Amino acid sequence: MSGWSAILAYWLVREWTADARAGLVGAGLAGLILTFPGYLLSWSRFSLVAGLDLLPAVLLAGRDWVRSERAAGALGILLAGLALTHYRLLVMGGLFLGLITAFSLKGVSPGPRLGMRFVVALGAFAPAIPWLILAASRFLVPAVRVSLAAGSRPEPFPWDLIARWPDGAVFLLALGGVLAGIRRARPHALALGLTLLGLGFLAGALPIPSPLPNVVDGVTVAASLWLAALVPAGATVAWLLDRVRPGSKIGLPGVGALVLVACCSQVGRQLAAVNPELVLVHPADLPALAWVQANTPPDVKFLINGFEWRPGFYAGADAGFWLPAAAGRTTLLPTLLYGNLPTEEFTRRNRIARELAGGPVDWGRLIPELRALKVDYVFIGRRGGPLTAGKLLGHPGFEPVYHQAGVWVFRLRPP
Repeated sequence: MSGWSAILAYWLVREWTADARAGLVGAGLAGLILTFPGYLLSWSRFSLVAGLDLLPAVLLAGRDWVRSERAAGALGILLAGLALTHYRLLVMGGLFLGLITAFSLKGVSPGPRLGMRFVVALGAFAPAIPWLILAASRFLVPAVRVSLAAGSRPEPFPWDLIARWPDGAVFLLALGGVLAGIRRARPHALALGLTLLGLGFLAGALPIPSPLPNVVDGVTVAASLWLAALVPAGATVAWLLDRVRPGSKIGLPGVGALVLVACCSQVGRQLAAVNPELVLVHPADLPALAWVQANTPPDVKFLINGFEWRPGFYAGADAGFWLPAAAGRTTLLPTLLYGNLPTEEFTRRNRIARELAGGPVDWGRLIPELRALKVDYVFIGRRGGPLTAGKLLGHPGFEPVYHQAGVWVFRLRPP
C-alpha cells in the first residue's frame, strides 16, 4: 500500500494540474523524498495508509461532483469506504470537500441538478450506514465514554515529523504554492489553506487551544500532510523549471530525468524506513507462535511484554503482541483498541503493564489478580522486554512449558 501511494500521487497531481510533469514530481516526492508514506511501513498504521490511498480519488471526485452525476456517485462510494477505513481522514477530507464545494458554488445558482447529484452521492454512501452504526455502538460510543471519564488531554503537536530534512523544505515549497494560489484567488488554494488552518487548530498546532482535543490528533495530521503538499509542490516545481529556460518548457523526459536523479539521492533514507527497532517478530519466534496455536486451548489468555507507547497506552514489546493475529489467542495487552474497554478494566490493565514495565513486581499480589483475569500463560519473545525468563524461572507460580532459541512460554500453576 505504501508503494501504491506513489502511483496514486502521480495520478492526483497530474489530474489536478493537467500537467504530467508535475505528476512526476508528485510521484517522486511521495515515493522517495518525503518520510511519509514510506515510514508507515514500520509504523504499522495500515488503516491510515489505506485511507490515504483512497483520498486522491475522493479529492478528484469531490472537485467534480457539483458538475457530474457520475462523479457524485463515485464520491458517495469513496466516502463510504473512507468512513469505514479511517474516520479521522474522513474529517480531514470532508473539511476540504466542504470548502472546495462552497468556493465552486460561489456566485453560481445551484439549480435542480445539484440536488439530484447530492441525492446520488447520498444513495451511493447509504450501504455503509449499517456498518457505521455497528462500528459506533461497538467502538465509538465506548471510546467517547472512556475519554470523558478520563478527561481529554491535548497532546503536543509533533513538529519534529514536519520540520525534518527534506520534508521541511518540501512543505515550505508547497506553502509557497498555496500562498501564490491564494494571492490569485484560486478556489483550490483557498480551500487547501483554510483546511490546513482548521486541521492545525483541531490538532493543537496553533497557539489557540482546541475545544475538541484529539478528535483529529497531531500525529495523524503530521503523517498525512505529505498528501496535501503534493499538488502545490508539484505545480511549483514545474513553474520554477519553466523559469529556468524562459520561452521554452522543459519537457516530460527532462523533468523525469531530474526527478530520477533527485530521488536516487534519497534512496538510503527510504531504505532506513524499515526500522529494525520496530520489528517485534524474529525468526526464533515463529516456531513458538506455531507451538502456542497447536498446544494451548483457544480460549486462554497470555501475559506479554509491554512498553508505554503513548501516555496512558501500552503496547506489546515483542512477538507476544502478535499472538492474537498469528495464533488466535487473547493477550492482556491487546491491540490499542483496548482503550475502548470500561474505565475500570482499562485502568487495571494499564496498572499491570506499568508494574511489569517499571518494577519491582509483587508476584504474591499480582499472580492471584492474573488468575482472576483468566490469564493462563506468559509469552516472552526473542526480542524480549522488562519481563524476562530469569524473573520467572524458579518461581513456584510459573512452570516453563516451551523454551527454544531464547523464546519462553510459561504456564501459571493452579493455586
